[in-house]
Amino acid sequence: MKKLAFLLLAIFFLLISYSHEYPVFAQEFTSNLIVSHKALNSIGFYSADGKHLSTVDVGPNPHEMVFSPDRKLLYITDNGVMRWMDDADGGNTVSIVDVKARKKVGEISTGKFRRPHGIDLDPVTGLLAVTCEKPDRLLLIDPVARKVLRDYPTGGKVSHNVTLDNGAVWAYVSNITSNNIGAVNLYTGEVIEIPTGEGPQDCVISKDGRELFVGCSSYVAVINIDKKTEIGKIGNGAVRIDITPDGSQLVSAVWPAAMEFINPSSRAICLRASMMAGMSMAMGH
Repeated sequence: MKKLAFLLLAIFFLLISYSHEYPVFAQEFTSNLIVSHKALNSIGFYSADGKHLSTVDVGPNPHEMVFSPDRKLLYITDNGVMRWMDDADGGNTVSIVDVKARKKVGEISTGKFRRPHGIDLDPVTGLLAVTCEKPDRLLLIDPVARKVLRDYPTGGKVSHNVTLDNGAVWAYVSNITSNNIGAVNLYTGEVIEIPTGEGPQDCVISKDGRELFVGCSSYVAVINIDKKTEIGKIGNGAVRIDITPDGSQLVSAVWPAAMEFINPSSRAICLRASMMAGMSMAMGH
C-alpha cells in the first residue's frame, strides 16, 4: 500500500509538470503538497487530490526546497535559470516561505555565489547546506541570521544537489560534469572526490547511514560511506532519487519516462512504471 501511494504521488507531480509545460520538483508535504513552479517563479500548494490551493511568488526559477526543523518555514533555492546547462549567471537568493500563512516572509542572499541549487538542512542545528553552480561551491548558511557562515570547494564541476549524512558532519555533493560526488567535511573542510558514473544529479543515504545511492545517467551508484568509494551499481540511471521514510524502498525518476522502486538491501528493481515520454524531467534538471 505504501508503494502504491508513493507511486501515485510521483505520478501526480509528473502530470502537473506535463500539463503545465514546466518542470516541477516536490520536496515534502504536510497535509498538502508543495510544488516548485520553476518557470513561473513561484511555488504552489495543492491538496492531496490535486486541487490547486494557492500560489506564492518567490525568486527567479526556484529549484529545490527543504523544511525548517519545525516545518513552519520552507527554504527554496532561487537558481535563476531553468536548467543546469544554461550559461547565465542566474540568481543569488534563498527564499523563505511561511507554510501556514502561505506567503514569502524573507530571503537569504548568497552574495557572490550564484545559482544556488541543492539544499539540505541539519535538523539539530537548523543550518542549511546549499550548493551553488557559479562558482561551484557549497555554502553553510544560518537561516535565522540569514547569512553565509562558510563556503567550501565541492571537488567537482556543476555542483547540483547536496545530501547531509545522519550526523551532518559530511555533505555529499553531486557534481554533474566532473562525474563524481564531492564528500565535504563541514568541520575540517576536507574534500574527498568519489568517482561515479556519468552525470550524477542526486543522491540519498540509506536509513542505517552506511550507503549512499547516487542517481547517474546510466545507473544508480552505491557508495560505501565509510570507505568513500563506489561498491555497486543498480539497474538504470536516475535524475532524482529518494528513499521512503521506513528505508525499505528507493524511488527514482528515470530519464526519459519511467519511475522505479528499488530494494536498497537486495539492490533489486521491484517495480518499474513507464510514463509518457519526457515526463520524468519533472524530477530532474
